[in-house]
Amino acid sequence: MSACDTCTKPGACCHDFALNGRSGGLRFDADNWQIEAENRMEQYGMPFIPLRVDMEKIDPVKEAGFVGVRFTCPKVTPEGRCSIYETRPQLCRDYKAGSDKLCVMYVEPITEDQL
Repeated sequence: MSACDTCTKPGACCHDFALNGRSGGLRFDADNWQIEAENRMEQYGMPFIPLRVDMEKIDPVKEAGFVGVRFTCPKVTPEGRCSIYETRPQLCRDYKAGSDKLCVMYVEPITEDQL
């Protein structure tokens, strides 16, 4: 049984998420972010739909003119399950439930200074 089977908010991880690229985040032109994001998802064979700009993923000084984007997945059923589970993208297959704040089951590790 996986953490997904006991999740308190099934499918929450598949809505309003950012995708990280090799250099820390996917970046899109600030003026054309939606079209660029849609095209990139099609190019990668991902079903994700761009939702909104996510400025906290971009350093405004180093990345002037570029923005991060938040996505949603239209393949999640109303019950919070993946409707294309057997053929879902590798990115989804590799995701480990509970591994980060995207998952509602995530528990922040305790650091030494908190002890």
